[in-house]
Amino acid sequence: MLPDQSNAMSYSGRGNSLPAFPQFETVFTWYTERLDEGVGAMIDGTIGRSWSWFNFLNGSLGAEMPDRASTIALIPGVCGDVSSATTNCSDLCSRPSDMFGSLRTLWHCLTLASLIIADTSFLGLNESTHELIHTALRNFSITSAADFPGETVLNNTFECAFASCKATEEECKMKDLNSSYTVDGHVQLNVLHESAMKLCEGVEAEIDADIAGPGVVISYIFQAALAVYVWAFISLPKAKASLTSLLKRVLPRLSFKMRCSIRPWPISGRFWANLVYATSTFLVEFHEAQCFFVTSIEIALLYAKSRPLPGGTDSLETLYQFRDLIQLVGSTSAWSVILSQTSLYRARLNSVYYAVLSTIALVLATATVATSVGPSDDKTHELFEGLNNISECGGNTSLRSFCLQSSGRISNLLGPEIIYFCVAAVVTVWLFVLIEVLPKTIWVDQMHQRLTRRQRAIYTVVIDVIADSINMIFFLLDAYIIGFLSFSLFSLRGLQKKVGADEWGVGQVIAVLIWAPVLSKYLYLILFGIEKGFLYRLSRSFMVVKRPSETENDDEGNTAPGDEEDIAPSDEGDTALGDATGADTVPLMPVYRNTAAW
Repeated sequence: MLPDQSNAMSYSGRGNSLPAFPQFETVFTWYTERLDEGVGAMIDGTIGRSWSWFNFLNGSLGAEMPDRASTIALIPGVCGDVSSATTNCSDLCSRPSDMFGSLRTLWHCLTLASLIIADTSFLGLNESTHELIHTALRNFSITSAADFPGETVLNNTFECAFASCKATEEECKMKDLNSSYTVDGHVQLNVLHESAMKLCEGVEAEIDADIAGPGVVISYIFQAALAVYVWAFISLPKAKASLTSLLKRVLPRLSFKMRCSIRPWPISGRFWANLVYATSTFLVEFHEAQCFFVTSIEIALLYAKSRPLPGGTDSLETLYQFRDLIQLVGSTSAWSVILSQTSLYRARLNSVYYAVLSTIALVLATATVATSVGPSDDKTHELFEGLNNISECGGNTSLRSFCLQSSGRISNLLGPEIIYFCVAAVVTVWLFVLIEVLPKTIWVDQMHQRLTRRQRAIYTVVIDVIADSINMIFFLLDAYIIGFLSFSLFSLRGLQKKVGADEWGVGQVIAVLIWAPVLSKYLYLILFGIEKGFLYRLSRSFMVVKRPSETENDDEGNTAPGDEEDIAPSDEGDTALGDATGADTVPLMPVYRNTAAW
């Protein structure tokens, strides 16, 4: 027995088993999921599909068989079957206040009405097709056409839709029904369907300027562009070096060729040295500002979506656009954070502090996007209760308020499920924090001391291969992130064109200028280099320092080309504010860290 047959039997409820022929499963399906497609899809799925199927089964000239996805949905649990509290579908669907009080009820009543009309209007249907319709109706305690006011239900639906369309400020494109609606006393479902489908034409979603105003959108795009710039500056040279090193170890015969064909990143001139060091400083400060920016965004989005109905929302189209914008903004910010976090790792500027900031931002982004779902069909009516009430709809909300035009909405092209990639990113961040911390523990150091010289050599080679492999894996993962970010930027660009420049307020200007502090310092460092004042921003106790003995013992490879001329003097006579004189009798000298990018 087919699954649809078993489901249908469980809802037959009045002792009427389904027919043995497979035609029932071809035409009908039992639909128990949520209805979140809007009133346009409802009209097309009930009146439109009924017309398509029975016009084909009637043998009408030019009629084509609908595809398998266009089955007529029968909804259990509304009326007339064993799973519903209401036993009389005729009474329920005859009262506009009840029929238009729920999207599920309206869908069910329109389906029953369409089947009743099809049974009496298509004169060329054979006996098996009539029995097919009767079997479907008997599942809801309807034994004959006289048991259900099908034409009344369709007329009430059209009056409600027409009044809803006329009540809007936009031009209504629905036309009143003419003489072609009834031919020889038979209702023509296609005429009603064609007119009712124009109900949702011209519906546009209002975009919340606080979430996606022009200034805010530009700020999102700028954030992503800065993250990609820093990533490219740091990661591409490192990826080339790691690939060269890995190939030399795996394919030693190619060492000479690779050594001749791939040269190290050139560093020459004062300007280039300033650019390298300024980018290192910019990466750290940008990532910190970015994490706080993204965290603030996600908290604001969580608060905004916690409200039952966001301000200014008067239609389902606007509500779903609000949901899609939250998913788009939340995921775009997350990709930028992951990209800058991996750049910190490559530049050896990562720390537990930055890992904590990234984790907070990514966890909030995941929570924001993952919980941004549309309301259920029953919840939808509750949200819009009291808004745009129409008397022809039994005092319920206008049907036009439940229109959905997905083709005109701005949304994340990848879908909300991709945000769970952030969970893997968080795990990876902390995994590499542990990898950096564990080798420095006493236990690992003691184990290393016990190794023989040969074992230490093997250990060093294995660690180097693993490190180079990890860098290449990171590069491939970053390629995925770049792809995700590109899709998000494409959507943001479309959003930026849609919002235009009509909503520029104080908040939008502030949003654009939020990156001005880190950018201004970056440009200053590139042009003028590091000044003495930058070295003393913190107490000397917190500076990255090495004792002279440690500096002398360092290998030459630990200092990047050009670093020697930029080592600041010890300035023993100067004491930064807050430094205790004589706090350390051993002279210290600040040095630049050798990052992995250069």
